[in-house]
Amino acid sequence: MKKSFLSLAIAALCAFGATAGNRAYVGVRASFDLATPSSKPGDMFEPGAGFSAGVICNVPLVDNLYVEPGLSLYYNTWGVDDFIDIRTASFEHDTSFRNFGMAVPVTLGYHFDFTSNLSLAVFAGPEVRLGFVNDVHMKIDGIGYKVSDHESVYGDHGMFRRVDCGLKFGAGFNFTDYYIGVSGTMGLVDLYKNAPKKNHFHQNIVQVTLGYNF
Repeated sequence: MKKSFLSLAIAALCAFGATAGNRAYVGVRASFDLATPSSKPGDMFEPGAGFSAGVICNVPLVDNLYVEPGLSLYYNTWGVDDFIDIRTASFEHDTSFRNFGMAVPVTLGYHFDFTSNLSLAVFAGPEVRLGFVNDVHMKIDGIGYKVSDHESVYGDHGMFRRVDCGLKFGAGFNFTDYYIGVSGTMGLVDLYKNAPKKNHFHQNIVQVTLGYNF
């Protein structure tokens, strides 16, 4: 039901752009993602690579001003640097988080037209992220034994919240029907559920995006 409502809302915005006298368009987007968590205590998490893919609808407002809602699926990973103190332990560890979910950005932007086929757009706006799956994977290699396991960090007994909201901002070039851009999303929600007040975890994402506009 929620996905159907979102699809109808995006379609309505595209129709509005068409009636406003400018051309609204739909585009597909694929991104390389770099998850860069920030936390307290610090230096506990390491950046990790991922990817995302989805669609956008660019709706002209006034002059070169536009609004651009989107919908994408993402798969992000990040590591743990200080899960086990290897200075006092007789084993090595490899711990990582693997997060699959959906992102819904709504950005407000302005494009600068250099030619009829080339423009530069700058944009910013909120992005809501909903996590479907987030598992922590652990591998321990000790003297004479190996342990491998994984566990969800969502749910009643999990350490993380599923829903995040961030501020997305960036810039991109449109050349004929092609798009290339760089953006960042700064997480605004403390995703820890039951951590002490002095601790926090915010998820930040850097994206390099390629796309095609129809």
